[in-house]
Amino acid sequence: ALKNIVEQKINDGYRVIIFPEMIAGKWSEAEEDLWADVDKLAQKQKSAVLLGVQNVVSVSRYDNAVIVLGDKSLVSKKLIKARVPMPLSNWNPLMPWSAKLNISRDNDGVLLITKQPTAVLICYEQMLVWPILQSMASKKKPKAIITVSNLWWAKETKIPNIMENTTKMWGQLFDVPVFSAVNI
Repeated sequence: ALKNIVEQKINDGYRVIIFPEMIAGKWSEAEEDLWADVDKLAQKQKSAVLLGVQNVVSVSRYDNAVIVLGDKSLVSKKLIKARVPMPLSNWNPLMPWSAKLNISRDNDGVLLITKQPTAVLICYEQMLVWPILQSMASKKKPKAIITVSNLWWAKETKIPNIMENTTKMWGQLFDVPVFSAVNI
């Protein structure tokens, strides 16, 4: 069903399509093969699709990430890794299946979308100060912020509102537009 939605948006002429965190589940070579036809369609239509995934790194570890399908000239990276996954629910190194911390100078959360520097905040990073400051202090100051989150588990709480308000605040503080994809 998700592939049909993505294909429809590509065929409707959308150039950059953003989906929420972990919307496509575990991402491995098998899933990459499953999505190859969507990747080819997006390339043909000169579109890029940003899909939230659990990018499988090993039997016990994954990156909470956004994978890019389609026209690589629109988006400068194929994989955007979350720097700080949610403690305990995603990042729990004592459990048999855990997200990785991806804290490094090289992983600043900035990519080029249609040649414009853009900061990407994945879920929990929206509420932390360090990830957005790292992105905004990068060599290419972002002209926009993209946030992706999966909040279905918190829909009866104030967490979605807190995340939305925090995201709006970052946009206002840095005077840039914010684009969000949220699964509630």
